[in-house]
Amino acid sequence: MKRLFHFLVRIEPLFFILVANILLRIPNLFEPYWYGDEGIYLTVGLALRNGLTLYKDIIDHKTPIIYLLAMVPSQFWFKLLLMTWTTCMLALFYRVAERFFTTKKQAYLATFFLLLLTALPFFEGNIANGELFVMGFMLGGLALLTQTSLWHSFFHHKEKRILDVVPLFGVGVLFSLGALTKVPAIFDAAAVGVLFFFLYLRKPSWEVLSALLKATIILAMGFAIPILLSIAYFVAKHALGDYLAFGLLYNFRYSFEFSPPFSHPFLLFLFSMPGKLSAFAAIIALLIFARKKLSPQAVFVYAWMALTLFSALLSSRPYPHYFLQTFPPLALALAFWFGKVKSTIESSLVPVLCVLPLVLILVGFQSGQYPMLSYYTTFLQFIRHDISIEQYREQFNPLMADTYAAASYIQQTTPSNSRLFIWGTDPMLYALARRVPSGRFTVSFHIKDFNAYQETMDSLVAHPPQVIVVMRNEDGKFPDFYTYLNGQYVLVKQLPTMNLYRRVGSK
Repeated sequence: MKRLFHFLVRIEPLFFILVANILLRIPNLFEPYWYGDEGIYLTVGLALRNGLTLYKDIIDHKTPIIYLLAMVPSQFWFKLLLMTWTTCMLALFYRVAERFFTTKKQAYLATFFLLLLTALPFFEGNIANGELFVMGFMLGGLALLTQTSLWHSFFHHKEKRILDVVPLFGVGVLFSLGALTKVPAIFDAAAVGVLFFFLYLRKPSWEVLSALLKATIILAMGFAIPILLSIAYFVAKHALGDYLAFGLLYNFRYSFEFSPPFSHPFLLFLFSMPGKLSAFAAIIALLIFARKKLSPQAVFVYAWMALTLFSALLSSRPYPHYFLQTFPPLALALAFWFGKVKSTIESSLVPVLCVLPLVLILVGFQSGQYPMLSYYTTFLQFIRHDISIEQYREQFNPLMADTYAAASYIQQTTPSNSRLFIWGTDPMLYALARRVPSGRFTVSFHIKDFNAYQETMDSLVAHPPQVIVVMRNEDGKFPDFYTYLNGQYVLVKQLPTMNLYRRVGSK
C-alpha cells in the first residue's frame, strides 16, 4: 500500500485526469439505443455472435475490428468498453507526450486537453465510434515508437542508432490494427513516415537512409501481417470478394460520393481531392523550408495535424466524430502553445496551422456539434427522477418511444432466434430487440446504394421474418417488397413513426 501511495503521488495529475474521464463518461452508460452507427455496430456484432460471416452474411462498410469489439451483450457493455478503452488511451497519450515534451507540465497539459476534446459530447466523444478505438491503437504504436533510438535521434538529437526490431514491428502491428478498425488510421501511421523523412533531411547520408529503410521494412512487415491474416480468414470463409468490396475498397468510393456545402469555385477546388492534396503539400513544403528554425517537436506536430486534417476531410462530410482523429496532434499543439514561457515563432504557428484551419472548416462545413451542458444537466434530472425514463430517451432521438415500444413487442411475441426486417433507417431497433436482419443490410439506404433490391427480396424469401417494420418516412420505391408484404403479412401495430407487420400464420 505504501508503494501504491507513492506511485499515485508521483502520477497524481495523470491519475485525476483518468478519474475525470471515467466520471465524464458515466452518463454514457445510461444512454438509450439512439445513435444510428452504434446501432449498426451492435447489430453486426449480434449477427457475428449468432454465427454469421461478416460481409458475406451481414454488411457495413468499415474494416472488421469495430464489429468484433461490438460483439458484446448490450450497448451498456459497449459503452463500458469505450470508457475503459479511452482511459487506457489517455494513459498511452501521456506516455507519448512525456517523451515528446521536455517538461512533465506540458505532458499533463496535453493529456488534459485530449481529455476535454474526446470525453465531452461536443464531437460525439460519448459515442463508441471507430475513431476513438483507432486512437487507442495509434497511441499504443506511438508509445512503442518512443522506446526506439529513431525517436530519440529525431527529438533529442541522440545519434546512436540501433535497429529496434521488436518495438518497430509492434508499432507496425498496432498501426495495422488501427487501420483494420477504420481505414483513415493509415494517415496517423503516415506521421511516422514524416518523422523518418525529416530525420533524413537533417543529415542526408547513405548510413541514415539505410537505417531508415530497414526500420521502414520492419514497420511494413508488422503492418502487413494482421491485414494478411484477415485476408486469409475471409478466404477460409469464402468471403474474400465481399471483404475487399465492402471492408476495404468501399472506402475509396465513399470518399468521392459527397459534395461540400459550398458554391464558390475556389472553395470547391480547395475541398476537392486535388485541392486537399495541394494544401497538404504546401504545408509540408513550408515545414521543409522552415525546418532549421523549428524544433523537431513543432515539425512533427504540424505535419501530423496536416495529415489528420486531410484524413478527416477525405470524404468532405461534416460529421463531428470525423474530427476526433485530429485531436491528439491538436492537444500536443495546444500544450506546445500554452506551455511556452515566452512566445516563439514555432509556438505562434499553432493558431495558424492547427486551430484556425480546424475552426474555419467546422464553420464552413456547418458541422453540427452536440450540446455539452444540457447532456449532463438532463442526466442529473434523470437520476434525480425529475424526468421520466421516456422523457430522458426523447432528449436523444424522437424515434426512441416507438423504437422501444416496437422492440418490446418483438421480444415478447417472437422467439429469440427469429429474424427481423426493417424497411427504413432504424438499426437501433435490431440491436435493442436483439434480432438479426433477414438480409445482409441493416438500413434501407445501403440497399439503395448497392442496388440490392433483388438480393433483399431473395433474403426475405429464404429467411422470412415473423415481423417486418416499415418506417413511415420511407419512400415506396420498392414495389416487389410491398407486393410481398401485402401478400404475406398483416398490419398488427401502428406507431407514429413506424408500422409493424406480422407474417400470416406465424405464432
